[in-house]
Amino acid sequence: MPVRIPTHKLLIRADAGPKQGTGHVMRCLALGQAWQKMRGQVTFLTGPLPARLSMRLKAENITLQTLPPDADDHAENLLFNKLIEQYDPDWVVLDGYQFGDDYQKKLVPGNARLLAIDDYGHAQHDLADAVFNQNAYATTQDYSPVRSGPEVIAGLKYVLIRDEFHCLNKNPAALPRASKAKRILITFGGSDPNNTTDEVLQILNDCALPLTSVDVIVGPCNPHIESLKATAKKSQLSIRLHSNVDRMSKLFERTDLAITAAGSTCYELCHAGVPMIAIPIAPNQQAVAGALCQQGAAQEITQNDLKTGHARKVIGQAIHDVKLRQSLSETGFRLVDGQGAARLARRLCSHLYHFRQAQDQDVPMLLDWHNDSEIRATRFGPTTSNENQLRNWFLNQLDDARHLNWMIDNHDGRPVGQIHLDSSSGNRTEVRISLTPSMRGKGIGTALIEAACRRRNKESGDTQFVAYIKPIDIASQTAFRKAGFKPVATTTIHGQVALELAYHSEREHAASILTPQLKAS
Repeated sequence: MPVRIPTHKLLIRADAGPKQGTGHVMRCLALGQAWQKMRGQVTFLTGPLPARLSMRLKAENITLQTLPPDADDHAENLLFNKLIEQYDPDWVVLDGYQFGDDYQKKLVPGNARLLAIDDYGHAQHDLADAVFNQNAYATTQDYSPVRSGPEVIAGLKYVLIRDEFHCLNKNPAALPRASKAKRILITFGGSDPNNTTDEVLQILNDCALPLTSVDVIVGPCNPHIESLKATAKKSQLSIRLHSNVDRMSKLFERTDLAITAAGSTCYELCHAGVPMIAIPIAPNQQAVAGALCQQGAAQEITQNDLKTGHARKVIGQAIHDVKLRQSLSETGFRLVDGQGAARLARRLCSHLYHFRQAQDQDVPMLLDWHNDSEIRATRFGPTTSNENQLRNWFLNQLDDARHLNWMIDNHDGRPVGQIHLDSSSGNRTEVRISLTPSMRGKGIGTALIEAACRRRNKESGDTQFVAYIKPIDIASQTAFRKAGFKPVATTTIHGQVALELAYHSEREHAASILTPQLKAS
Protein backbone atom coordinates (compact mmCIF):
# COMPACT_ATOMS: atom_id res chain seq x y z
CA MET A 1 0.00 0.00 0.00
CA PRO A 2 1.58 3.33 -1.01
CA VAL A 3 2.44 5.77 1.75
CA ARG A 4 0.62 9.08 1.38
CA ILE A 5 2.65 12.14 2.24
CA PRO A 6 0.79 14.41 4.66
CA THR A 7 0.02 18.02 3.84
CA HIS A 8 2.29 19.93 6.18
CA LYS A 9 0.74 22.99 7.79
CA LEU A 10 2.39 26.26 8.78
CA LEU A 11 0.68 28.80 11.07
CA ILE A 12 2.33 32.23 11.14
CA ARG A 13 1.62 34.96 13.70
CA ALA A 14 2.82 38.39 12.56
CA ASP A 15 1.51 41.96 12.46
CA ALA A 16 1.86 45.04 10.28
CA GLY A 17 0.95 48.63 11.08
CA PRO A 18 2.24 52.16 11.76
CA LYS A 19 4.35 51.03 14.74
CA GLN A 20 6.00 47.89 13.41
CA GLY A 21 5.86 48.50 9.64
CA THR A 22 5.27 45.64 7.22
CA GLY A 23 8.62 43.81 7.33
CA HIS A 24 7.56 41.00 9.65
CA VAL A 25 4.60 40.04 7.46
CA MET A 26 6.49 40.39 4.19
CA ARG A 27 9.44 38.23 5.19
CA CYS A 28 7.05 35.59 6.56
CA LEU A 29 5.34 35.71 3.17
CA ALA A 30 8.65 34.52 1.68
CA LEU A 31 8.69 31.58 4.10
CA GLY A 32 5.05 30.86 3.23
CA GLN A 33 5.84 30.82 -0.49
CA ALA A 34 8.66 28.32 0.07
CA TRP A 35 6.42 26.15 2.26
CA GLN A 36 3.73 26.07 -0.43
CA LYS A 37 6.28 24.87 -2.99
CA MET A 38 6.74 21.81 -0.78
CA ARG A 39 2.99 21.20 -1.15
CA GLY A 40 2.26 22.63 2.27
CA GLN A 41 -0.56 24.85 3.55
CA VAL A 42 -0.02 28.29 5.09
CA THR A 43 -2.24 30.31 7.43
CA PHE A 44 -1.49 33.78 8.82
CA LEU A 45 -2.96 35.12 12.05
CA THR A 46 -2.59 38.91 12.20
CA GLY A 47 -4.05 42.01 13.74
CA PRO A 48 -5.92 44.34 11.40
CA LEU A 49 -3.90 44.83 8.21
CA PRO A 50 -3.90 47.52 5.52
CA ALA A 51 -6.34 46.38 2.84
CA ARG A 52 -3.64 46.11 0.21
CA LEU A 53 -1.55 43.80 2.36
CA SER A 54 -4.55 41.58 3.11
CA MET A 55 -5.22 41.31 -0.61
CA ARG A 56 -1.58 40.42 -1.23
CA LEU A 57 -1.65 37.50 1.20
CA LYS A 58 -4.92 36.18 -0.18
CA ALA A 59 -3.58 36.46 -3.74
CA GLU A 60 -0.80 34.08 -2.68
CA ASN A 61 -3.44 31.46 -1.72
CA ILE A 62 -2.65 32.01 1.94
CA THR A 63 -5.46 31.66 4.47
CA LEU A 64 -5.76 34.86 6.50
CA GLN A 65 -7.27 34.99 9.98
CA THR A 66 -7.58 38.49 11.47
CA LEU A 67 -7.92 39.36 15.13
CA PRO A 68 -10.69 41.82 16.08
CA PRO A 69 -9.40 45.42 16.37
CA ASP A 70 -10.38 45.55 20.06
CA ALA A 71 -8.89 42.17 21.04
CA ASP A 72 -6.89 42.46 24.26
CA ASP A 73 -4.07 40.08 25.25
CA HIS A 74 -6.45 37.62 26.89
CA ALA A 75 -8.81 37.54 23.92
CA GLU A 76 -5.92 37.11 21.50
CA ASN A 77 -4.55 34.24 23.54
CA LEU A 78 -7.88 32.43 23.48
CA LEU A 79 -8.36 32.96 19.75
CA PHE A 80 -4.81 31.92 18.90
CA ASN A 81 -4.97 28.71 20.92
CA LYS A 82 -8.37 27.88 19.44
CA LEU A 83 -6.94 28.32 15.94
CA ILE A 84 -3.98 26.09 16.80
CA GLU A 85 -6.36 23.40 18.04
CA GLN A 86 -8.58 23.59 14.96
CA TYR A 87 -5.87 23.96 12.33
CA ASP A 88 -3.47 21.45 13.91
CA PRO A 89 -0.33 22.95 12.35
CA ASP A 90 3.04 21.24 12.19
CA TRP A 91 4.85 24.50 12.98
CA VAL A 92 3.73 27.72 14.63
CA VAL A 93 5.87 30.72 13.65
CA LEU A 94 6.07 33.88 15.78
CA ASP A 95 7.53 36.99 14.14
CA GLY A 96 7.35 40.14 16.26
CA TYR A 97 9.07 41.66 19.25
CA GLN A 98 5.85 41.51 21.27
CA PHE A 99 5.89 37.69 21.11
CA GLY A 100 8.41 37.17 23.89
CA ASP A 101 8.66 34.66 26.69
CA ASP A 102 5.40 35.67 28.43
CA TYR A 103 3.50 35.37 25.15
CA GLN A 104 5.03 31.98 24.38
CA LYS A 105 4.14 30.63 27.84
CA LYS A 106 0.44 31.25 27.14
CA LEU A 107 0.42 29.19 23.95
CA VAL A 108 -0.92 25.65 23.90
CA PRO A 109 0.84 24.32 20.79
CA GLY A 110 -0.54 20.80 20.94
CA ASN A 111 1.43 18.70 18.45
CA ALA A 112 2.94 21.75 16.76
CA ARG A 113 6.53 22.85 17.01
CA LEU A 114 7.30 26.50 17.75
CA LEU A 115 9.67 28.69 15.71
CA ALA A 116 10.54 32.08 17.20
CA ILE A 117 11.95 34.63 14.74
CA ASP A 118 14.37 36.87 16.61
CA ASP A 119 16.43 39.84 15.41
CA TYR A 120 18.20 41.02 18.52
CA GLY A 121 17.62 38.64 21.44
CA HIS A 122 14.29 40.02 22.64
CA ALA A 123 13.53 36.82 24.59
CA GLN A 124 15.12 33.64 25.96
CA HIS A 125 12.80 31.41 23.88
CA ASP A 126 13.09 28.53 26.35
CA LEU A 127 9.77 27.11 25.13
CA ALA A 128 10.60 27.33 21.42
CA ASP A 129 11.75 24.35 19.38
CA ALA A 130 13.84 26.59 17.15
CA VAL A 131 15.07 30.20 17.08
CA PHE A 132 15.70 31.91 13.75
CA ASN A 133 17.77 35.03 13.06
CA GLN A 134 18.40 35.80 9.38
CA ASN A 135 20.52 38.89 9.83
CA ALA A 136 23.99 39.64 8.49
CA TYR A 137 25.48 39.82 11.97
CA ALA A 138 23.80 36.69 13.39
CA THR A 139 25.55 33.44 14.32
CA THR A 140 24.43 30.43 16.32
CA GLN A 141 26.90 31.46 19.03
CA ASP A 142 24.82 34.58 19.69
CA TYR A 143 22.26 32.29 21.33
CA SER A 144 24.65 30.20 23.42
CA PRO A 145 22.46 30.49 26.58
CA VAL A 146 19.70 28.51 24.83
CA ARG A 147 21.75 26.17 22.66
CA SER A 148 20.92 23.20 24.87
CA GLY A 149 17.23 23.86 24.22
CA PRO A 150 15.97 25.29 20.94
CA GLU A 151 17.77 24.65 17.69
CA VAL A 152 19.38 27.85 16.43
CA ILE A 153 19.16 28.74 12.74
CA ALA A 154 21.09 31.88 11.90
CA GLY A 155 22.82 33.87 9.19
CA LEU A 156 22.46 35.14 5.65
CA LYS A 157 22.26 31.63 4.23
CA TYR A 158 18.66 31.60 5.47
CA VAL A 159 17.61 35.19 4.73
CA LEU A 160 13.99 35.29 3.57
CA ILE A 161 13.58 36.62 0.02
CA ARG A 162 10.19 36.65 -1.72
CA ASP A 163 9.69 35.02 -5.11
CA GLU A 164 9.27 38.34 -6.92
CA PHE A 165 12.97 39.12 -6.52
CA HIS A 166 14.28 35.87 -7.98
CA CYS A 167 13.88 37.09 -11.55
CA LEU A 168 16.38 39.88 -10.77
CA ASN A 169 19.14 37.49 -9.73
CA LYS A 170 21.59 38.45 -12.50
CA ASN A 171 25.29 38.83 -11.88
CA PRO A 172 25.80 42.60 -11.51
CA ALA A 173 29.39 42.30 -12.72
CA ALA A 174 28.01 41.60 -16.21
CA LEU A 175 25.51 44.48 -16.26
CA PRO A 176 26.22 47.97 -17.68
CA ARG A 177 26.31 50.68 -15.02
CA ALA A 178 25.79 54.43 -15.40
CA SER A 179 28.77 56.61 -14.52
CA LYS A 180 26.50 58.75 -12.35
CA ALA A 181 23.45 57.52 -10.43
CA LYS A 182 20.50 59.08 -12.24
CA ARG A 183 17.80 56.71 -10.93
CA ILE A 184 17.52 56.67 -7.15
CA LEU A 185 15.14 54.65 -4.99
CA ILE A 186 14.08 55.72 -1.49
CA THR A 187 12.29 53.29 0.81
CA PHE A 188 11.86 53.47 4.58
CA GLY A 189 9.52 50.61 5.27
CA GLY A 190 5.82 50.38 5.74
CA SER A 191 5.43 53.33 8.12
CA ASP A 192 8.53 55.62 8.37
CA PRO A 193 7.33 57.19 11.65
CA ASN A 194 10.04 59.90 11.71
CA ASN A 195 9.55 60.91 8.07
CA THR A 196 13.17 60.12 7.23
CA THR A 197 12.09 60.00 3.59
CA ASP A 198 11.51 63.76 3.56
CA GLU A 199 14.92 64.47 5.11
CA VAL A 200 16.63 62.37 2.43
CA LEU A 201 14.69 64.15 -0.33
CA GLN A 202 15.88 67.51 1.00
CA ILE A 203 19.52 66.34 0.85
CA LEU A 204 19.10 64.86 -2.63
CA ASN A 205 17.68 68.16 -3.83
CA ASP A 206 21.05 69.70 -2.97
CA CYS A 207 23.51 67.04 -4.15
CA ALA A 208 21.83 64.99 -6.92
CA LEU A 209 22.02 65.89 -10.58
CA PRO A 210 19.16 68.05 -11.87
CA LEU A 211 16.17 66.05 -13.12
CA THR A 212 17.46 62.90 -11.41
CA SER A 213 14.67 60.32 -11.34
CA VAL A 214 13.73 59.52 -7.73
CA ASP A 215 11.26 56.74 -6.94
CA VAL A 216 9.87 57.04 -3.42
CA ILE A 217 8.05 54.06 -1.94
CA VAL A 218 5.41 55.24 0.51
CA GLY A 219 4.42 52.30 2.71
CA PRO A 220 0.78 51.49 3.44
CA CYS A 221 1.12 52.72 7.04
CA ASN A 222 3.03 55.95 6.24
CA PRO A 223 1.26 58.99 7.79
CA HIS A 224 3.35 61.59 5.93
CA ILE A 225 2.01 61.29 2.40
CA GLU A 226 0.81 64.91 2.15
CA SER A 227 4.13 66.43 3.26
CA LEU A 228 5.96 64.18 0.81
CA LYS A 229 3.71 65.39 -2.00
CA ALA A 230 4.54 68.98 -1.09
CA THR A 231 8.29 68.23 -1.11
CA ALA A 232 8.06 66.49 -4.47
CA LYS A 233 6.12 69.37 -6.01
CA LYS A 234 8.75 72.02 -5.27
CA SER A 235 11.84 69.85 -5.94
CA GLN A 236 14.14 70.19 -8.95
CA LEU A 237 14.25 66.39 -9.07
CA SER A 238 11.82 64.17 -10.94
CA ILE A 239 10.15 62.60 -7.90
CA ARG A 240 7.49 59.93 -8.16
CA LEU A 241 5.66 58.68 -5.10
CA HIS A 242 4.59 55.03 -5.17
CA SER A 243 2.01 53.77 -2.71
CA ASN A 244 0.40 50.33 -2.63
CA VAL A 245 3.43 48.80 -4.36
CA ASP A 246 2.74 45.13 -5.03
CA ARG A 247 6.02 44.31 -6.75
CA MET A 248 9.01 46.28 -5.50
CA SER A 249 11.20 44.22 -7.81
CA LYS A 250 9.96 46.28 -10.76
CA LEU A 251 11.39 49.42 -9.20
CA PHE A 252 14.64 47.66 -8.34
CA GLU A 253 15.21 46.89 -12.02
CA ARG A 254 15.66 50.57 -12.88
CA THR A 255 17.59 51.69 -9.79
CA ASP A 256 21.20 52.93 -9.80
CA LEU A 257 21.29 53.62 -6.05
CA ALA A 258 18.93 52.86 -3.17
CA ILE A 259 18.65 54.80 0.08
CA THR A 260 16.83 52.58 2.53
CA ALA A 261 15.98 51.76 6.11
CA ALA A 262 18.27 49.08 7.48
CA GLY A 263 15.57 46.41 7.61
CA SER A 264 14.68 43.37 5.53
CA THR A 265 14.65 45.45 2.34
CA CYS A 266 18.45 45.61 2.56
CA TYR A 267 18.66 41.89 1.89
CA GLU A 268 16.31 42.16 -1.09
CA LEU A 269 18.53 44.91 -2.49
CA CYS A 270 21.59 42.70 -1.94
CA HIS A 271 19.99 39.83 -3.81
CA ALA A 272 19.03 42.17 -6.67
CA GLY A 273 22.54 43.63 -6.84
CA VAL A 274 21.37 47.18 -6.12
CA PRO A 275 24.00 49.39 -4.39
CA MET A 276 22.61 50.96 -1.24
CA ILE A 277 23.00 53.46 1.56
CA ALA A 278 21.42 52.06 4.74
CA ILE A 279 19.99 54.32 7.45
CA PRO A 280 18.86 52.68 10.72
CA ILE A 281 15.49 54.14 11.75
CA ALA A 282 14.99 51.83 14.73
CA PRO A 283 17.43 50.49 17.36
CA ASN A 284 17.21 46.93 16.06
CA GLN A 285 18.36 48.10 12.61
CA GLN A 286 21.71 49.45 13.78
CA ALA A 287 23.40 46.06 13.80
CA VAL A 288 22.09 45.29 10.30
CA ALA A 289 23.52 48.49 8.85
CA GLY A 290 26.80 47.99 10.68
CA ALA A 291 27.26 44.41 9.50
CA LEU A 292 26.43 45.17 5.86
CA CYS A 293 28.75 48.16 5.92
CA GLN A 294 31.56 46.11 7.46
CA GLN A 295 31.14 43.40 4.82
CA GLY A 296 31.17 45.96 2.00
CA ALA A 297 27.55 45.60 0.86
CA ALA A 298 26.30 49.03 1.96
CA GLN A 299 27.29 52.53 2.96
CA GLU A 300 25.86 53.58 6.32
CA ILE A 301 24.68 56.94 7.62
CA THR A 302 22.78 57.62 10.82
CA GLN A 303 19.72 59.75 11.40
CA ASN A 304 21.99 62.25 13.19
CA ASP A 305 24.12 62.40 10.02
CA LEU A 306 21.05 63.67 8.15
CA LYS A 307 21.28 66.87 10.15
CA THR A 308 24.97 67.43 9.34
CA GLY A 309 27.03 67.62 6.20
CA HIS A 310 28.20 64.03 6.54
CA ALA A 311 25.05 62.54 4.99
CA ARG A 312 25.34 64.86 2.01
CA LYS A 313 28.96 63.79 1.54
CA VAL A 314 28.20 60.06 1.63
CA ILE A 315 25.19 60.32 -0.68
CA GLY A 316 27.04 62.60 -3.11
CA GLN A 317 29.99 60.22 -3.29
CA ALA A 318 27.74 57.22 -4.02
CA ILE A 319 25.99 59.16 -6.78
CA HIS A 320 29.23 60.11 -8.53
CA ASP A 321 31.49 57.08 -7.83
CA VAL A 322 30.60 54.25 -10.21
CA LYS A 323 33.36 51.97 -8.84
CA LEU A 324 31.96 52.28 -5.33
CA ARG A 325 28.47 51.40 -6.52
CA GLN A 326 29.80 48.47 -8.52
CA SER A 327 31.63 47.14 -5.45
CA LEU A 328 28.56 47.50 -3.22
CA SER A 329 26.44 45.76 -5.83
CA GLU A 330 28.71 42.77 -6.37
CA THR A 331 29.33 42.23 -2.66
CA GLY A 332 25.64 42.33 -1.79
CA PHE A 333 24.83 39.96 -4.62
CA ARG A 334 27.40 37.51 -3.30
CA LEU A 335 26.07 37.69 0.25
CA VAL A 336 22.42 36.84 -0.50
CA ASP A 337 21.64 34.09 -3.01
CA GLY A 338 17.87 34.21 -2.51
CA GLN A 339 17.46 30.57 -1.46
CA GLY A 340 17.15 31.22 2.27
CA ALA A 341 13.38 30.79 2.47
CA ALA A 342 13.59 27.42 0.73
CA ARG A 343 16.40 26.33 3.07
CA LEU A 344 14.45 27.34 6.15
CA ALA A 345 11.28 25.63 4.90
CA ARG A 346 13.20 22.42 4.24
CA ARG A 347 14.87 22.59 7.63
CA LEU A 348 11.54 22.96 9.39
CA CYS A 349 10.03 20.19 7.28
CA SER A 350 12.88 17.78 8.08
CA HIS A 351 11.87 17.90 11.76
CA LEU A 352 8.55 16.31 10.83
CA TYR A 353 10.32 13.04 9.97
CA HIS A 354 12.03 10.67 12.39
CA PHE A 355 15.50 9.21 11.76
CA ARG A 356 16.24 5.80 13.24
CA GLN A 357 18.76 3.06 12.72
CA ALA A 358 17.64 0.40 10.26
CA GLN A 359 16.87 -2.98 11.84
CA ASP A 360 16.71 -6.52 10.54
CA GLN A 361 12.94 -6.24 10.14
CA ASP A 362 13.45 -3.34 7.70
CA VAL A 363 15.36 -5.49 5.20
CA PRO A 364 12.25 -6.65 3.22
CA MET A 365 11.30 -3.02 2.67
CA LEU A 366 14.87 -2.12 1.70
CA LEU A 367 14.75 -4.95 -0.85
CA ASP A 368 11.53 -3.56 -2.30
CA TRP A 369 13.07 -0.10 -2.62
CA HIS A 370 16.25 -1.58 -4.10
CA ASN A 371 14.19 -3.23 -6.85
CA ASP A 372 12.03 -0.18 -7.57
CA SER A 373 12.35 0.62 -11.29
CA GLU A 374 13.15 4.31 -10.77
CA ILE A 375 15.78 3.56 -8.14
CA ARG A 376 17.33 0.79 -10.28
CA ALA A 377 17.72 3.26 -13.16
CA THR A 378 19.82 5.59 -10.99
CA ARG A 379 21.96 2.91 -9.34
CA PHE A 380 25.48 2.00 -10.45
CA GLY A 381 26.42 -1.60 -11.09
CA PRO A 382 24.10 -4.52 -11.91
CA THR A 383 20.40 -3.69 -11.97
CA THR A 384 19.38 -7.13 -10.72
CA SER A 385 20.80 -9.38 -8.03
CA ASN A 386 20.11 -12.69 -6.38
CA GLU A 387 17.59 -11.93 -3.63
CA ASN A 388 19.28 -14.06 -1.00
CA GLN A 389 22.65 -12.50 -1.75
CA LEU A 390 21.09 -9.05 -1.62
CA ARG A 391 19.37 -9.79 1.69
CA ASN A 392 22.64 -10.98 3.19
CA TRP A 393 24.38 -7.89 1.85
CA PHE A 394 21.86 -5.63 3.63
CA LEU A 395 22.16 -7.64 6.85
CA ASN A 396 25.96 -7.43 6.74
CA GLN A 397 25.73 -3.65 6.26
CA LEU A 398 23.64 -3.31 9.41
CA ASP A 399 26.48 -4.89 11.41
CA ASP A 400 29.26 -2.89 9.70
CA ALA A 401 30.27 0.32 11.53
CA ARG A 402 31.41 1.81 8.23
CA HIS A 403 27.82 1.76 6.96
CA LEU A 404 25.14 3.87 8.60
CA ASN A 405 21.58 3.16 7.47
CA TRP A 406 18.90 5.55 8.65
CA MET A 407 15.26 4.72 8.08
CA ILE A 408 13.02 7.77 7.76
CA ASP A 409 9.57 7.48 9.33
CA ASN A 410 6.69 9.89 8.89
CA HIS A 411 4.42 11.16 11.67
CA ASP A 412 2.49 7.86 11.61
CA GLY A 413 5.66 5.84 12.12
CA ARG A 414 5.65 4.53 8.56
CA PRO A 415 9.00 4.28 6.73
CA VAL A 416 9.04 6.62 3.73
CA GLY A 417 12.73 6.48 2.83
CA GLN A 418 16.27 5.56 3.69
CA ILE A 419 19.57 7.43 3.86
CA HIS A 420 22.75 5.41 3.62
CA LEU A 421 26.10 6.87 4.72
CA ASP A 422 29.00 4.76 3.43
CA SER A 423 32.42 5.46 5.01
CA SER A 424 34.12 2.30 3.71
CA SER A 425 36.28 4.01 1.08
CA GLY A 426 38.56 6.21 3.18
CA ASN A 427 38.16 9.60 4.78
CA ARG A 428 35.02 10.58 2.86
CA THR A 429 31.43 9.52 3.44
CA GLU A 430 29.19 8.76 0.48
CA VAL A 431 25.54 9.78 0.83
CA ARG A 432 22.76 7.82 -0.87
CA ILE A 433 19.02 8.31 -0.50
CA SER A 434 15.96 6.26 -1.46
CA LEU A 435 12.39 7.54 -1.16
CA THR A 436 8.99 6.02 -1.72
CA PRO A 437 7.24 7.32 -4.87
CA SER A 438 4.84 9.50 -2.86
CA MET A 439 7.80 11.41 -1.37
CA ARG A 440 9.52 12.26 -4.64
CA GLY A 441 9.45 15.60 -6.44
CA LYS A 442 8.37 17.71 -3.46
CA GLY A 443 11.70 18.93 -2.08
CA ILE A 444 11.53 16.48 0.83
CA GLY A 445 14.57 14.58 -0.40
CA THR A 446 16.71 17.71 -0.24
CA ALA A 447 15.43 18.45 3.26
CA LEU A 448 16.35 14.95 4.44
CA ILE A 449 19.81 15.04 2.84
CA GLU A 450 20.51 18.34 4.61
CA ALA A 451 19.20 16.92 7.89
CA ALA A 452 21.34 13.79 7.55
CA CYS A 453 24.51 15.84 7.00
CA ARG A 454 23.73 18.07 9.98
CA ARG A 455 22.97 15.06 12.15
CA ARG A 456 26.15 13.22 11.17
CA ASN A 457 28.30 16.32 11.73
CA LYS A 458 26.74 16.87 15.13
CA GLU A 459 27.52 13.29 16.15
CA SER A 460 30.97 12.90 14.59
CA GLY A 461 32.30 16.39 13.86
CA ASP A 462 32.94 17.82 10.41
CA THR A 463 32.59 15.10 7.78
CA GLN A 464 33.57 15.18 4.12
CA PHE A 465 30.40 14.11 2.33
CA VAL A 466 30.30 13.06 -1.30
CA ALA A 467 27.61 11.80 -3.69
CA TYR A 468 27.93 9.97 -7.01
CA ILE A 469 25.11 10.52 -9.50
CA LYS A 470 24.51 9.50 -13.09
CA PRO A 471 24.49 12.41 -15.57
CA ILE A 472 20.98 11.46 -16.69
CA ASP A 473 19.65 11.54 -13.11
CA ILE A 474 18.65 15.19 -13.11
CA ALA A 475 16.28 14.84 -10.13
CA SER A 476 19.04 13.56 -7.84
CA GLN A 477 21.47 16.18 -9.08
CA THR A 478 18.94 18.90 -8.26
CA ALA A 479 18.21 17.48 -4.80
CA PHE A 480 21.87 17.23 -3.84
CA ARG A 481 22.80 20.62 -5.29
CA LYS A 482 20.05 22.30 -3.29
CA ALA A 483 21.31 20.47 -0.21
CA GLY A 484 24.70 22.14 -0.59
CA PHE A 485 26.59 19.66 -2.78
CA LYS A 486 28.63 20.97 -5.70
CA PRO A 487 30.09 19.11 -8.72
CA VAL A 488 33.83 18.59 -8.31
CA ALA A 489 34.76 15.84 -10.81
CA THR A 490 33.62 13.21 -13.27
CA THR A 491 34.57 9.60 -12.60
CA THR A 492 33.49 6.07 -13.48
CA ILE A 493 31.78 3.51 -11.24
CA HIS A 494 31.36 -0.06 -12.50
CA GLY A 495 32.18 1.22 -15.97
CA GLN A 496 29.50 3.93 -15.88
CA VAL A 497 30.06 7.68 -15.94
CA ALA A 498 29.36 9.33 -12.59
CA LEU A 499 29.28 12.94 -11.44
CA GLU A 500 31.06 13.44 -8.13
CA LEU A 501 29.47 16.09 -5.89
CA ALA A 502 31.03 17.28 -2.62
CA TYR A 503 29.17 18.84 0.29
CA HIS A 504 29.52 22.60 0.81
CA SER A 505 28.88 22.98 4.53
CA GLU A 506 27.26 25.96 6.25
CA ARG A 507 30.65 26.88 7.74
CA GLU A 508 32.22 26.88 4.26
CA HIS A 509 29.30 28.93 2.94
CA ALA A 510 29.81 31.54 5.64
CA ALA A 511 33.52 31.75 4.84
CA SER A 512 32.93 31.98 1.10
CA ILE A 513 30.78 35.11 1.33
CA LEU A 514 33.22 37.11 3.45
CA THR A 515 34.99 39.93 1.69
CA PRO A 516 38.76 39.59 1.24
CA GLN A 517 39.24 42.34 3.84
CA LEU A 518 37.32 40.37 6.46
CA LYS A 519 39.10 37.15 5.63
CA ALA A 520 42.44 38.88 6.05
CA SER A 521 41.44 40.21 9.46
